Amino acid sequence: MNAVTNKRQNVTVGTYRTKREAERAEREAMLLLERGTLLDPAKITVAALLEQWLDTKRGEISDNVLTDYHIAVRRHILPALGSVHVQRLTASSLQGQVNAWRDSGMSAAYIARIMIILSQALSAAVNWNIVPRNVATGIRRPTITKRLATVWTQAELRRFLGVARHDALFPLWQLLASEGMRRGEAWGVRWSDLNLDRGTIHVSQTVIADKHDRGAAKIQPRGKTAAASRQVKLTPQTLSSLVEHHDRQRFIRQSVGDRWHNLDLIICTSIGTPVNPSNVSRSFNALLKAADVPRIRVHDLRHSAASLMLRAGVPVKQISERLGHANVRITLDTYAHLMADDHDFAAEAMSRILADGAEPADTGT
Repeated sequence: MNAVTNKRQNVTVGTYRTKREAERAEREAMLLLERGTLLDPAKITVAALLEQWLDTKRGEISDNVLTDYHIAVRRHILPALGSVHVQRLTASSLQGQVNAWRDSGMSAAYIARIMIILSQALSAAVNWNIVPRNVATGIRRPTITKRLATVWTQAELRRFLGVARHDALFPLWQLLASEGMRRGEAWGVRWSDLNLDRGTIHVSQTVIADKHDRGAAKIQPRGKTAAASRQVKLTPQTLSSLVEHHDRQRFIRQSVGDRWHNLDLIICTSIGTPVNPSNVSRSFNALLKAADVPRIRVHDLRHSAASLMLRAGVPVKQISERLGHANVRITLDTYAHLMADDHDFAAEAMSRILADGAEPADTGT
């Protein structure tokens, strides 16, 4: 409704292949119209488009991801393209900017992140009938060199856990190294998630570093993916250490009294609050030095667990489910280089199969 004439105002949003796409575009346009920010196709700049697009993303993605988007837009996209009219942005000019970012030393992974933002915003511009097509489609990006996971051997992992046994965060190290959990998952598990009779723990929430609060620990009631919310069968060693940890935590809780925060967290500070991720890294680095093992990241404890399960012959599907991967393909892609090292293992196994058993009968099939 036009505020001046008090008459209904028709706005053409675009044409779409499916009813679902049309309804989504209509919702986005109505949201902008209600806020008085529906964009004028002839005047809209990349800066204005990004501002409105980011506004529609609020609530759709996590606060941390939205913060990352804002940082990338403010530091890199706006200085380079912010004043350009969206209708005048061409594939060739955008390709030139991507090449300039590459030549300036920007990593291929970060360029890919920037292009995801631009491509999604330009897709919205197509939906809002600002431009006829998304010029970010087909832009050639630098090849991302995948970082291979650094892992420990069985002996190195045992040496680390032996030293870490007396550390206050020992249950955390076991959940990462023995159960293959993600860091945020291990920080977020609660005593109510633990089933001692079944020997399982339910992963249902995570602890993240809140970028809105200078990296302070924040509980997030969901996993990374739908598969991330899962039951994990614990090793007897982890179960035993959790029982001991529960007794120690109960003593600490009684000693601090009213200062205790009853969040039911297994891994927590001395007053029950979530552990700050940066503090975990400092503790881990001290343990690496004490155990005299190769330096790896905290997240590589999870990779080490996966690699040792692979080398022990655990089926990939079971490993994938244990790690909370969305599908087996992710597991195969992540650890393909480790499997490639196992040609000798496969050859030896086949040799035993052929040597130990009698020759199979010819069935004629």
